[in-house]
Amino acid sequence: AGAAVAAVAVRGSVVAEVVAEARRAMAEATAAAVAEARERAAVEVQTAVEKAVKQARAEASLAVEEERAAEAARAAQLAAELAKVAEATALAAEAEAEAWSR
Repeated sequence: AGAAVAAVAVRGSVVAEVVAEARRAMAEATAAAVAEARERAAVEVQTAVEKAVKQARAEASLAVEEERAAEAARAAQLAAELAKVAEATALAAEAEAEAWSR
């Protein structure tokens, strides 16, 4: 009977060692998975940030180009208005010159 109790105790100790080893392996695997997930998340965040910055720069560049186009349109409009004023002034000067020549 004593030998049987000793055998059960040895088996119990072996089982405890196996369970402890399994727990250590699970903890290591969990830590490795967490580290890998963190690394993947960091890469994904970095990629998303770079994409957002690139898009923001493109949008800013587009806004600058749109503003330049609007400015050029305003300048063209002003030039057209000035040309009309210059034409009217020239016509008035011509009419005045004709009146003086009579």
